Amino acid sequence: NDYVICFEKTENTYSIYEFDNCSTEETPQTPKKRVDLSAEYPGIIICDVAFGNTNPPRLTFSPTGRPSQMGHVYLEPEEDVVDDNNCKGEYRFRLINVLITGMVKIGDSSDIDS
Repeated sequence: NDYVICFEKTENTYSIYEFDNCSTEETPQTPKKRVDLSAEYPGIIICDVAFGNTNPPRLTFSPTGRPSQMGHVYLEPEEDVVDDNNCKGEYRFRLINVLITGMVKIGDSSDIDS
């Protein structure tokens, strides 16, 4: 089975589903796991998510571990957010990169070219 990770930036959550789609109003689904970053990691927010042009942003992993696409997630302390258009205000964010090979790389602001 495929596993789909769906990110809800406005709710500061991500959910994992064991099939081919995220839960929507039209097709509600029950996730295998749902993580509320506000509860699990108080003060940390999902600043940016980029996995194609899906709404909500999602990433599908096949049974072999390969992702459907490459992309990234930025996590940042809420106190560092300047405004909605400049999440990476103080540069204390963490970057999670998913490569097309399935490798996941975690870095910080020093891993970003100026």
